Amino acid sequence: MQFTGLTLSQVLMTLGAAGGVTLLLYLLRTRRRRVQVPFIPLWESLLRDRRSSRLFQSLRHLISLLLALLVVALLTFALGDPRDREDSPDVAHQVLLIDASVTMGATDVEPNRLQVAVDQARRLVAGAGARQRILIAQVDASVTPLSPMTDDPRLLDEALDAVALSDSGADHGRALEFAAAVLAGRSGASAVLLSDRAEPLPEGPAVALADAGVDLRFVPIGRRSENVAISAFAVRRYPLDKNRSELLVELHNGSDHAERVELTLRGDGQTIDVQTLELEAGARVRRVYDDVTGVRSELEAELRAAEAGHDDLPIDDRAHAVVPERKAMRVLCVTAGNRYLEAALLLDEYMQVDVVTPAEYAGAAGYDAVIFDAARPPEPPTVPALYIDPGAVADGHTPLETRASLERPFFDRLRRKHPLLRFTAMADVNIASADALVTVPGDVVVAADRRGALVVAGEREGLRFVALGFDLRDTDLPLRVAWPLLLLNTIEWFTVDEQEQRSSLDVGESTTIELPAGVEQVTHMAPDASERTLPVRDGRVTLTPERVGFHELRWPGGRRALAAALDGSTLRPLAPAEAMVVAGRAVPPPTVPEPAPARPPWAWLALVAFALLAIEWLTFHRRWTV
Repeated sequence: MQFTGLTLSQVLMTLGAAGGVTLLLYLLRTRRRRVQVPFIPLWESLLRDRRSSRLFQSLRHLISLLLALLVVALLTFALGDPRDREDSPDVAHQVLLIDASVTMGATDVEPNRLQVAVDQARRLVAGAGARQRILIAQVDASVTPLSPMTDDPRLLDEALDAVALSDSGADHGRALEFAAAVLAGRSGASAVLLSDRAEPLPEGPAVALADAGVDLRFVPIGRRSENVAISAFAVRRYPLDKNRSELLVELHNGSDHAERVELTLRGDGQTIDVQTLELEAGARVRRVYDDVTGVRSELEAELRAAEAGHDDLPIDDRAHAVVPERKAMRVLCVTAGNRYLEAALLLDEYMQVDVVTPAEYAGAAGYDAVIFDAARPPEPPTVPALYIDPGAVADGHTPLETRASLERPFFDRLRRKHPLLRFTAMADVNIASADALVTVPGDVVVAADRRGALVVAGEREGLRFVALGFDLRDTDLPLRVAWPLLLLNTIEWFTVDEQEQRSSLDVGESTTIELPAGVEQVTHMAPDASERTLPVRDGRVTLTPERVGFHELRWPGGRRALAAALDGSTLRPLAPAEAMVVAGRAVPPPTVPEPAPARPPWAWLALVAFALLAIEWLTFHRRWTV
């Protein structure tokens, strides 16, 4: 037995003080009111009766005193809220894990899956006995305990009211490891997972549950899988015309029947396109808009059913993206003269280019990138660098060496997904001769002949570099659109962080943003218009969006817009799981007993105390104890 209200010492002190006051009140002498009467024999008969019953009267006062002290003791111990000890073998312990991930917002059950899960949890709590302790936790990308391990119905009810739908996925492995850690060493340990999915678990959580002796139960939530969604939405600027953008939209029909939908695109709040599409069952349809103009910042896509139909998950019917910012760049070109190179650098209006000869080169301080055309610097540059035909000269620094010359090489191998090759077509480029580049671990071969690497990207001392093992004038590459694209992609890869070029972040994904000098405070405005202040450390601010939609960072003299989208791993068919398998064994559902009112010990103590007070009141007015 333990006290969860007052401590044992506080209970004893309260009992001593209250008992002392009660005893003092009983020791006070009763003063009777003097009344003059004319008949003396009446008093004589009264005195004779009083003398004969003095012993009985004393006994009645003693019983009254003991009754009052007992009432005081009962109420004092009720204040202490006595409970069975947590380590008592008769006490059972249970963790309720309620999945609050994005798919739990599906409306295939009324009002949605999350509310059904909460109602199921209320039934489990209502049916718990007096010797059962329960902890309630919300499961999404993390695990959040909402209550202590308790049998207090009020605390458990408040915890269930606090469960809120998240825009992220659910990490069941982490949730079960949490339950195993909480229940380790406790008697009658069990965990109940209420969720609409039951994917195979890694070995770690299963071992943790077994080691802790936890009895796992599973409650499936959900009824059907009818959903159309925007499964991908991204935008990027064209390298040669940064006023134009390319937009990708992918739609997915997760239903088992065809759906007719209406897709609306908006830019900066204005509608730019509306079209109706027919989506076959299970189909993924992509639409590419290759000439999006006039949008400065925000793009939004909205999907609606064109005809009557079911769409059980509304949150994935909207998608958001931010057009990457255009940044001005300063580039130093070190060349003895190369019109192909210099002409390509003039195509970007946001690029400021300075051209010097190798003899005039004195460092690249103050520039964002430097290009060495058939030249090598005496020392490693302090900014990212592009080396064109570094084997043409022997002296100076180069990030990698060259070996034997290759006659008539071709780009037999291309890493097409590398940022340098975006929008390019280089498979049929003709090259008279080139030097094979010798790579080191960590370098990326972007383009290669079967005899050696021709285009290599890498990093030295924290600075990126790209090397081309050939002279532009020995190829037909400058006559193709691929050449200025390759050059501008390279400079953009040098100067623009990949994170900055992404049109949206996943919910729960952190990003760090560089701020202008002197900024000490940043205000974050979430999609629901709520605001909070973010700390600035070393001129940077870190944001982890928790809601889908547009987020805005504001500081004196500047702002930055960001878009948050659903994590791709959460965009899966809504079909609910019917069973959960852990370590090759099907997890059974929990037994849901009928709600049985269970009064805590303090309530029984208080009831007994009030019953004794009623008896005292009755005997007093019947003049049995006075």
